[in-house]
Amino acid sequence: MTKPRALPAYLHIKSEIVRWISSGKLRIGDPLPTRWELVETFGTSWGTLTRAINELMNEGVLRAERGKGTFVAGEPPARGRQPESRVLKVLICQPKWTVNRSLGSFMDGIREEAHKQQYAVEYLDRAPNEYAADDLEGYILITPTYEELPLLQERWRAGQRFVVLGSDFPGEPFPCINADTRNGTFQGVQHMIRQGHTAIALFGVQESFPNYQREIEGYRDAMYQAHLEIKPDWIVKREDDGAATVRAFERWLEEHPECTAIFSADYTSTMAILTVCERRGLSIPDDLSVVAMDELPSAEFLRTPLTSVVQPFEQLGRLAASSFFESNKELAITRLLPCNIHYRNSVRALNRA
Repeated sequence: MTKPRALPAYLHIKSEIVRWISSGKLRIGDPLPTRWELVETFGTSWGTLTRAINELMNEGVLRAERGKGTFVAGEPPARGRQPESRVLKVLICQPKWTVNRSLGSFMDGIREEAHKQQYAVEYLDRAPNEYAADDLEGYILITPTYEELPLLQERWRAGQRFVVLGSDFPGEPFPCINADTRNGTFQGVQHMIRQGHTAIALFGVQESFPNYQREIEGYRDAMYQAHLEIKPDWIVKREDDGAATVRAFERWLEEHPECTAIFSADYTSTMAILTVCERRGLSIPDDLSVVAMDELPSAEFLRTPLTSVVQPFEQLGRLAASSFFESNKELAITRLLPCNIHYRNSVRALNRA
């Protein structure tokens, strides 16, 4: 007889927390034990516990308050409570660290809008490209890449209706809900130019994601408008691995000592820049000015608070969900919401000759 497969550790933790809530041991609004206490209780790793808690937050069972802890947000959904036709499915097409950081805010907005329409929200955990065999009807697809575009085109032509969130593909008939990262990058680079910088790099782009292409476009627009030379090797790509990104930036900086300002393409790139500056004893902004795409959780509390271009993730999630409840004419529209810029002290004004 085949031995039953053991439940994965993170699913066991989720099940136990759900049982605590269903049994009344924890009620809505109650705080969860600290993560260190839970690691000891379940005899698990920090990463496994974090995955379990993050999934429960994505499902609306838990919520986090910065500086206070994690709390019970709602009753666990009973199986079969919603018919399949009333379920909105959410899938990350390319699970990466930079995407996962925005997922909680995306999900907050999606749940808020979907629940108004009495829809349940189902968060699907798939390996990259596993969803290719799925019927995409009723999906919100988070950050698909250019490589996945042919699949989306094929499914849309077949009559399946879905919404893309966090990527945009100009000219395609399916709806895309995204932040205007092109204009956000343009404004960030323009801010550095106004402070007298001309040797400005864009660091940390990845070819496969549309948002990075938009950042390249915004960088080029700002440099072109200011009649500054656009050097191809000053648009710097990065790898997925954080340590490799640190090494790449350190090598690039050694080869380009004339650089005075950096626009950082994402969270991982910003962390790499901060790490290299700390290692080399470089001061921000005295030695290097920095503007970051997206807000570090501690951006305003750093030694030098970073100027940041912030995407409205929760609002984007609400808009993506609401697209399902509009007419077909309205559905097939790409919408870009403006980024907000938080101006702080990480850009130094240069003395102009």
